[in-house]
This record gives sequence, C-alpha cells and structure tokens, in this order.
Amino acid sequence: MHPYSQAAHAQVATPQRPPPQLSATDAIAGAWEHFKRNAGLMLLGGTLYTLAIFVPSYLPTVLAMARVFSISSVEFHVTSLVFEVIATLSSTYLFLGISRFGLASVKGETPGIGHLFGLRGLGRMFVLYMLLNTLSFLGTTVSIVAAAIDMTELHVLAGALAFLSLVVLAVAWPFISMSPLFILDKDLSIVQAIRASLDVTRGNRLNIFVAGFLAGLIMIAGMFACGIGLFATMPLGTLVFVVIYARLTGQDAAEAQRYAGYYGQPAYVAGSSVASSGASSGAFGSEPPPAGGFGGAPPPGY
Repeated sequence: MHPYSQAAHAQVATPQRPPPQLSATDAIAGAWEHFKRNAGLMLLGGTLYTLAIFVPSYLPTVLAMARVFSISSVEFHVTSLVFEVIATLSSTYLFLGISRFGLASVKGETPGIGHLFGLRGLGRMFVLYMLLNTLSFLGTTVSIVAAAIDMTELHVLAGALAFLSLVVLAVAWPFISMSPLFILDKDLSIVQAIRASLDVTRGNRLNIFVAGFLAGLIMIAGMFACGIGLFATMPLGTLVFVVIYARLTGQDAAEAQRYAGYYGQPAYVAGSSVASSGASSGAFGSEPPPAGGFGGAPPPGY
C-alpha cells in the first residue's frame, strides 16, 4: 500500500472529524474566497494561463487566414500538432503556478508572485497531460494523414477521436483529478500520484464530477465576456480543485480552524487521509493528533 494510504498517527481520546462529505458548492465557495483574497495575482496568473492555452492553439488558424498555408494542407495540420504540444507545455507550467499559489493560500500561508513560477513537477505533469490527451494528439495525426493522401473520410475519424478524448477525460477526471496536485505538493511519481488520487477521492467522486462540471460552466461563462472573463474564471476553476485536494488531505487551514473551534481544541491540520482501521479516505478531516501532542513525527511518505 502506498505510504500516503497508511495510518499516520496513533489514536488518542479526542473527537473524530465527521465522515467525508465533499460538497461541490462548498468547494466553489472556498475557491472564490481565496480568489478574492488574492485577486490581483490571481488575475495575473489567469491572464498568463489563458494566453498559454489559446495563443498556441489558434496561431495555426491565424497563419492560415494570413494565407501562409491552406487550412486543408499538410503544413497546417503539422503546425497544429506542434503548437498543440507547445500549448500543453505552457499551460501545464501556468497551471502548476496557480495551483502552487492556491495551495499556499489554502494552507494559511501568504502566497506571493514567486509562487506562480517554478519548475518542480513540470516534467511529470507534462508527461501526465500528454498521456491524458493521447486520443486528441492521435486525432491531429490522423488529420495530417488525411491531408497528405487527400482522404476526406479520415477527417471524420479525426473529429471522432477528438470528441472521444473529451469523453474519456470527463469520465476519468473524478478518479485522477488529484494526481497533478499530489505531484506538485508531495513530489510523487506519476504512478504514485494516480494511486494516491484513486485512494483519496473514494466516496467523493460524484461530488468531484459535479464540482468539475460547475467549474466548467463558470469558465464557459467567462468566454462570453469577449474571452476576457477567462482571465478570472480559469484560475477560479483551478482553485476549486486545489480546495478539494486540501480538504481531502486535511490541509485546509480554514476547515481545520472551524473543526477546532467546534470541539474547543487547538487547530490541527493532519497530513494523512486514511485510518488504518479502513475508514474512508479524505474527509475534510483525518486522524486526530498523535499521542504525545502536536509535535509527533510526520506521516510516512511526507
């Protein structure tokens, strides 16, 4: 069993937190609070994030409109594939930055502009996203072949692969959505991060799907403001999953404070999500403090 899934602390006679009940609306409300608290830098990160996605994605079309090459040519589709990879790399870098910034805020720290930039986990995250978008890249490759041999039917196949890629990602996301954050926060390998995500999302996957759906609607709404709204809604959508991750792993400082106030105890943010007795993963909560006080050894794997 992965170290993250092992019991982190000995049981003591203190009240347990409630079972995992992850509300999609609570996650969005929490994300909004952290966005408002850091609005200036979040807008900066959101602007860079949006540009990192859309500029490389639409540049081939702009070149085609400028008659550099035909939109049905091999050159157009090869250029599209190259810039699709560039968009994946650049957007992954900015996603990590916003997530790093958001994690610092959710943990009760004071994030700065430096949190938006950093290379830790970029290689693993890029590989993970390339794997998740395999069908999409395959569709673009089929488009190149279709243009080279002038076979219109293959363009239909390329479109079907692109659509299938979105369906597969939507179905898999509630299971693996925490993987990028485990890579960033715990420096895990891709396989370890996926296993940890599968573990910690158990029992909350439907709510995670709903949260993702609502975050998607928020980002779509941002497009109706001439696209400028995405500068705010893209980082807000990212923060939704940061809040979910922090709560499922017991690292949300505000949640820990509320819990402590309810029981009249000192605030405690645990580092483990699963009890050795087989209790459900995550839970805005986790194990109580270790025997001997809050200065116990950190959980294994941290």
